Amino acid sequence: MKSHVVLISAICVALSCLTACEPANDAAEASKAEAPITTSAPVATPAPIAAAASGLQTCEDVGRLDAVVGDSVTTTCEIKLSGLDEGSSFKVELISGKVTEDGVPGVDSIVRVSKMVGTDVGQVIEESPVTLLVTPSYQDINGDGEGDLLIPRDIGNVNAVNAVWLGSPDGSPYARIGEVSGEFGPVTADGYMTAIARSDAATQCVSFYSMADQQLSLQARACVTAEDEAATKTRCVLEETEALNPLETSEENRAKFCAEPIVVNAFK
Repeated sequence: MKSHVVLISAICVALSCLTACEPANDAAEASKAEAPITTSAPVATPAPIAAAASGLQTCEDVGRLDAVVGDSVTTTCEIKLSGLDEGSSFKVELISGKVTEDGVPGVDSIVRVSKMVGTDVGQVIEESPVTLLVTPSYQDINGDGEGDLLIPRDIGNVNAVNAVWLGSPDGSPYARIGEVSGEFGPVTADGYMTAIARSDAATQCVSFYSMADQQLSLQARACVTAEDEAATKTRCVLEETEALNPLETSEENRAKFCAEPIVVNAFK
């Protein structure tokens, strides 16, 4: 009889424990259901890819082109601008025109330069006809901090003739101010623009230009001749020009222009 009582007591205890544990389990399940569902961190949306560059080759890479006999061919390249025009560019089109058997660009050959501001065309510059297809250069020839455009129109055995389009620090359109044979050098202390060209194998001539009525005006030309093969000994002569008559090609003027660094270093 006693054993039956013990057994019944044990069963009651077990049932009591089971009943007591049920609320705790229910609470745990409820807590689990109410907990927010977590996910992995959201993936950032990539920023839009910047608009592609023009995709044009640089004009430095193009350089000089040989005209191909046949119908007109157009080669396009790009020059990045600096100074006031930083961020803009020149789109350059070298258009051969119809080329005959002599391999010279046709009479309808054109160098067309479009100043680009983003995708907008600001100014179109053309030189035609040209006797060679050479990309323009961008250089500050007058020391005002703004690049100028030099477009080759013709070339001899050594020297190229460039059409000169002057840029302006105030953002005005480029203006054609003349043509110059040779390569532009530094501006002198007196403000002259300089260009050096080879006269013959032993002589280099430096021209000094000023501006008059928006055109280049030749003021003086100093020619340096090498008197030995290594050019260790040279002779400088000041040539007569429209600006310098014979009386003004004096020793004083000769000494002045012949002392300019570009003249002194003509063979260095």
